[in-house]
Amino acid sequence: MMLMMAKIMKHTECFGPFNHALVFFIFPEDRPLQMEELKPFRDWIESLTGELRIKWGSMATQFTTELRAIVILQ
Repeated sequence: MMLMMAKIMKHTECFGPFNHALVFFIFPEDRPLQMEELKPFRDWIESLTGELRIKWGSMATQFTTELRAIVILQ
């Protein structure tokens, strides 16, 4: 999660402020994503200025070995 969050922050640092976010998390089938693992994501969202509306696209398993995310910001 920390590596993924570093990538998200790097790709979004020169943009903003954001008003809307669409979020998808994809994780390995044999390692479900736990709520406490979302803390770095929550901390990042809370660090953004302004009011942000979040729409959760999905949280899905996939035949992958790593945690992946798709975050669309507007």
